[in-house]
Amino acid sequence: MWYSDHVNEYCGLSMNEDKPALWMCYGGATGFGGYAGYGGFHRKIRIFDFDMNEGRITTWKRVEYGEDTARRLDELIIVDAGRPIAPMQE
Repeated sequence: MWYSDHVNEYCGLSMNEDKPALWMCYGGATGFGGYAGYGGFHRKIRIFDFDMNEGRITTWKRVEYGEDTARRLDELIIVDAGRPIAPMQE
């Protein structure tokens, strides 16, 4: 049975021989259909910023409404100097 949760948000990094290989990211509940907005979840859009001079890709989410609309939520640099990088550990 196939199950899909349309309010799921995710960034996952695959590794190749202990080196970062590929990021896959998406934001949850981006559509206006019946798949989003339950349980107090606010729709979000995932933004990707491509800096071609630095070879950097940064991603973050923006929420549809509420007090966090101006914030960059869960911001990550996923590529730097043209190579996938692992997230910084806090």
